[in-house]
Amino acid sequence: MWFATFPDFGSLQLIFIGWGIAGGLTFWSAILRAVKLLATEREQGRFFGILDGGRGLTEAVLASAAVAIFAYYASRPPQGSLGPVINFYVYTCLALGVICTFLLPNDSASSAEEKSTTSVKSSFWRDVVLLLTIPEIWLISLIVLAGYQLLWATYSFSSYIQEHFSASAVVAGQLTLIKLWMRPIGAIGGGFLGDRLGNTKVLGWGMVIAAIVWIVFVAVPSSVPTWFLAACIVILGLLTYSVHGLYWAIIDRSQVPARVTGLAMGIISMIGLSPDIFLPMIHSAISHRYPGQLGTQIYFVYIAVCCLLGSLLVWIYHKRTENYRFPGQ
Repeated sequence: MWFATFPDFGSLQLIFIGWGIAGGLTFWSAILRAVKLLATEREQGRFFGILDGGRGLTEAVLASAAVAIFAYYASRPPQGSLGPVINFYVYTCLALGVICTFLLPNDSASSAEEKSTTSVKSSFWRDVVLLLTIPEIWLISLIVLAGYQLLWATYSFSSYIQEHFSASAVVAGQLTLIKLWMRPIGAIGGGFLGDRLGNTKVLGWGMVIAAIVWIVFVAVPSSVPTWFLAACIVILGLLTYSVHGLYWAIIDRSQVPARVTGLAMGIISMIGLSPDIFLPMIHSAISHRYPGQLGTQIYFVYIAVCCLLGSLLVWIYHKRTENYRFPGQ
């Protein structure tokens, strides 16, 4: 609501800090924990896949509604046209908050595991130290870090297609839109496939195939037909969102107790989602050193190498957790 008043820059800094606390510090770990507890051991892949696919679909629906609202008020000054769009998201968040408060059950006192471990609950910092000393938590964090960079790289599709393949902005936009619609298909399909074949197997092979397709995408000449570009983008979109949905499902193999699941998710997110901070700087440094399409190609090769390293970490994690028990259990 404050943002909708178009405040000054100092106020904007406070607003963005508030969003970071509300969205990152509290909401993110809570929703991941809730999904993990809702799903059984055999349903982790599909539940996290549906979460990510549903997020993508919801994002598309809300964005479409926001564009329609903006178009309706387009004749007004910027504040008059953008303000209703911001308020649309405000009221959506308020409505969802009320729904979650009254409809979602509170599991903090109902979990059988928590009841049985009440006498051995440790302090917050003791739990943090415990989780940080477990190699499997670090492995998951690095796997998420590798897979999340794959998602980030897809944001550079449009500019690369225009630079390297001399495509128009319209064609580049259409191909990028195709990639966005692969999110619900790839995430949900990958989740169900993971539950059927094994989440770590599907995740590991997904990263390997994604690396191969990235290299092909970089190596093909600029004269390839549009259908070939579309095929590469469809495959990369499916693999990207499949990986993005599955890397949260593999935490179940570590048998993390419910009482520290949210904390574990937070630690993993802090490390695994750190590309939000450093990857734009890496891309910028590469582009500055190698301007134009060459810089983007080097950046894509870097992403492919990260995918291969991520698949190796998935294999190590799979082997370490075949007969794994969480410390203290």
